[in-house]
Amino acid sequence: MIKGLFVTGTGTDVGKTYVSARIVKALKSQYKVGYYKAALSGAVVENDVLIPGDLEVVKQYASLLNESCKVSFVYEEAFAPHLAAKKTNTPVDLNTIKADLTDLENKHDFVVIEGSGGIICPLRDDKLIMLSDVMLLANYPLIIVTSSGLGSINGAVLTAQYAKQLNLNVLGFIMNNFDSNNLLHQDNRIMIERLSSYKVLGYLNKKADKIEWFEQIIES
Repeated sequence: MIKGLFVTGTGTDVGKTYVSARIVKALKSQYKVGYYKAALSGAVVENDVLIPGDLEVVKQYASLLNESCKVSFVYEEAFAPHLAAKKTNTPVDLNTIKADLTDLENKHDFVVIEGSGGIICPLRDDKLIMLSDVMLLANYPLIIVTSSGLGSINGAVLTAQYAKQLNLNVLGFIMNNFDSNNLLHQDNRIMIERLSSYKVLGYLNKKADKIEWFEQIIES
């Protein structure tokens, strides 16, 4: 059994949180599951407290306890993390990320990590830290979330190729907002698999509550 999954995407707002929440909820019926995100920008401020929206979505949807979810670095500005951090002088630090992730791993059977933005996301630029450094640190198999409409092929294939260059273990794709009756969506699935050499593992749409493939993946 693998110890976790890393959910990345072809870009911002492609549905990583939506997919992560459903993965966590599906696994929670059999395992003690944690949720982790290294850096989040665009947080909401309530009573002078930064609220990490993605964490709150996953926590509420999957009914997680506070100690089962963690975001190491939270920023108010909706910028890439390296830029958002400059506003508060709180740069991302890999030692903190490693410590927080290790703590979650020690307390849970399985951890789902959600990435920030797309696979090429700078977390810090004075001492360059990329999201891919977190992927390599965690050493979890990678799931790539992609849209299903026009332009999906390019983003999906390029993301997979970049991950392959980094020797990351790509499990495959989840296609979000997929319509099985849509000819474009059907063809995009075929071409994404053909051009990337990775499988589409599952599909989600706005009515979906779960994906039917998790158990066999985590036990492989």
